[in-house]
Amino acid sequence: MESRLNQKRFIFGTTFLIIISLLIIRYFVLPYFGQKDTIDFLAITTSVIDNLFIASVTYGILSFVTFWLIDEYTINKSEVIQPREIRKLMKSAINETDEWWYSGHIGRHFRAVTLPQLAQEARQENLTKHIKLIILNPSDVNLCESYAVFRNGVRSATKDNKWDAQRVSHELMATIVTSYAWAHQEPLIDLTVILINQISVFRIDLSSRVVLITKEDPLDPALKYDANTLFYNSYKQELVTRGSQGQSLPKGISFISLEKLNVESMQNLVKTLDIKRDFDKDLDYQRIIKICQGAKNPYA
Repeated sequence: MESRLNQKRFIFGTTFLIIISLLIIRYFVLPYFGQKDTIDFLAITTSVIDNLFIASVTYGILSFVTFWLIDEYTINKSEVIQPREIRKLMKSAINETDEWWYSGHIGRHFRAVTLPQLAQEARQENLTKHIKLIILNPSDVNLCESYAVFRNGVRSATKDNKWDAQRVSHELMATIVTSYAWAHQEPLIDLTVILINQISVFRIDLSSRVVLITKEDPLDPALKYDANTLFYNSYKQELVTRGSQGQSLPKGISFISLEKLNVESMQNLVKTLDIKRDFDKDLDYQRIIKICQGAKNPYA
């Protein structure tokens, strides 16, 4: 994007200078020589200058059409990212971004990879990272069951343990708990967690520079759009719309680090967040804690 912008500036700057130079020669230099009668081919020279002027203006107009109209259309086209390249692109997108949107299902990759990297970047850059996490609502039993059916039908499901509503709920709670733990550990993380009650085929990861559209199956390719393009802006608006229809959890909650998680702290968090799901058994909380503390990249 930056190289194309520099190219535009060079071409239009050069064209502008040529046009100005031709105007000066045509209306200030040639009349001076004509009055002095020092050259016989004044008319020929004037004609050449006029033709060059017309050609320069025409070139400028054509360049505008090419670089601003046709080129903008080309930039807005999607770029297909092969599965083996997604991880590298995701890591690159995390660098030098001041915001991150994730909208998907459970957010296992988000809690294990994306969020820790964002926290590290926030610390190193000493800059606030505005993070908006949009995931499924663990309180909705029917939703958890529906997602379990959907996840078990994915091509790569044969390599994973069978999903059920309980596992979905535990994984969702682990993502929520992990997010609040990181927000507690890193004050420069401005975290917003939103729970939705609809399953989408696609997942959206959006940074300040790029948006990446992926599917549940890691063997499927992704779509990429750069910032300040039509589809980037459209997907960002889609995220805003999704978020406005969901349940926003409280912000700025006092919590503890992942290493210090225990059943009591989990119970207090669930109560504070008003998550209406039966987690009364210590076994449920212990399983969630184990997931949080043993987070790993599910697609590694």
